[in-house]
Amino acid sequence: QKLFHNVQDPYVLYLALILHDSGRAANTASHTDASAQLADRVCRRLQVKGARRRLLMFLIDHHLTLYRDATTKNLDDPAVIAEFALKVRTKQNLDTLLVMTQADSRGTSDKSWNSWKESLILYLYRNAVRYLNDPSDFTNSISAPLEELQGGVRRALGAGYDTEIEAHFTHMPRSYFNFRSADTIAVHIEACRRFFQKIDTDDSRQSLLPELTWIDHPEQGCSELIVVSWDRHLLLGRVAGALAANSINILSADIYKRSDDVVLDVFRVARTDFTPVTNDRTKARIRTNIEDAFDTDAFDFSDAIAEARRPIKGLEEVAGEVPQRVHVNQTMSPEHVVIELQLLDRIGLLYDVFRIIGQLGLNIAHARI
Repeated sequence: QKLFHNVQDPYVLYLALILHDSGRAANTASHTDASAQLADRVCRRLQVKGARRRLLMFLIDHHLTLYRDATTKNLDDPAVIAEFALKVRTKQNLDTLLVMTQADSRGTSDKSWNSWKESLILYLYRNAVRYLNDPSDFTNSISAPLEELQGGVRRALGAGYDTEIEAHFTHMPRSYFNFRSADTIAVHIEACRRFFQKIDTDDSRQSLLPELTWIDHPEQGCSELIVVSWDRHLLLGRVAGALAANSINILSADIYKRSDDVVLDVFRVARTDFTPVTNDRTKARIRTNIEDAFDTDAFDFSDAIAEARRPIKGLEEVAGEVPQRVHVNQTMSPEHVVIELQLLDRIGLLYDVFRIIGQLGLNIAHARI
């Protein structure tokens, strides 16, 4: 609302909202390009020129950019923030685009905007503002030494955690510390301590099982499931299968492997109505399902997922009309192959994807759903 009241030229915003999807009528591969061509003709007829025209064409060209980047890319990667900021170029463009994105999403349907998507969009927006204000300061803050952050973690945890803190900052990949607060890192270190305490028990089975920590985020419409484990093959398949068997949606998965073979995975999950997972019995069942899956290499959640999955009326008719695609990109990231999937949503989809990738002997570094 504050940004909307501060829009310098609301005329352009209104015109962009009217025109940004007009190209859909052309039935072309990219409606954005067709919309831009129509907007260019409107500009000539209405004599929209100069800065007004540039802002209008920017909004139409990028009306999906903020939403797509926020919900599909790794926002913990500074390169993603920098790339997005370079697309929008100015704070005025960014502010107007945020207002337009919110209006467009809410205008599409009442399910196109929720607190989880809002939190991602605002996260990208705020970091892009930091970059636009001072790119060098933004870059320096990401690459700066970690002593200050480590000191904040020590203050949050208090005495007695020095060894764990030192190990965490030594063994974790540098990218993990980007944009993470000291309080969040402290929670992860506490989870690692609980995992190592299990190893010290006499129960050999317990020592090999992952440690699970739940944190609810009602303001984001989701819960966080923190999994600490030894690096185990098909770990993600086991976790995704247990969640799907209990009708839980995975919104994102951040996967980190320490150099001492400890894995820290952070899953953001929600019920099918995009509310946090607050039921203790559900959490207990998920824990049992994950632990049972670690007792065998031949784990299979297919029957449980099929039982949990509710039939959707008319899905088969829609499935024939919606294109489902898999794109493999070897140039988007210098370190990873990026696989982009456009598929009809269903409970258990990620379980199938994670299990197949694992069975091919591949590791997953990051997942955004």
